[in-house]
Amino acid sequence: MVAFPALPVTLRPRQAPRLDRPRALLWAHGREPITDVATRLAAALVLGLALLQLRRALADRLALAGAWALDEARGRPGAEPSVPYHVLELANDLRAALRSRRHFEGVLWPRLAALTPRPLVRPPVRLGRGPSLASLRDVIAAIEKQP
Repeated sequence: MVAFPALPVTLRPRQAPRLDRPRALLWAHGREPITDVATRLAAALVLGLALLQLRRALADRLALAGAWALDEARGRPGAEPSVPYHVLELANDLRAALRSRRHFEGVLWPRLAALTPRPLVRPPVRLGRGPSLASLRDVIAAIEKQP
């Protein structure tokens, strides 16, 4: 083995930057240097404005590209103009009643019960949800059979 001579190593403690001095690069024509707070506020303002412009440019580009086929497939088709408004509202109430027991008991069931003078048999509800579509179909058939 070859032995290498030891080299003198001098370690100087590293000096931490002084935080009480303002930054040397930011001078305003002979006036006092800008403080750290003002520097950070100015940088945040510039960054915020740049991000807003980037967001606007991205939104404009996406608007020009049009809707994606997947988004169009997920959306419900619009109703024809010949469909009356109250039929659309009834369809929306029916969808909501299938999802929510509270909506079924508070909105749809009183409307169904008001359609007939005789009492109706309340359909069984699922836990936390409204009744099934098949049980609602049976209730509506019972209403239609009554004179």
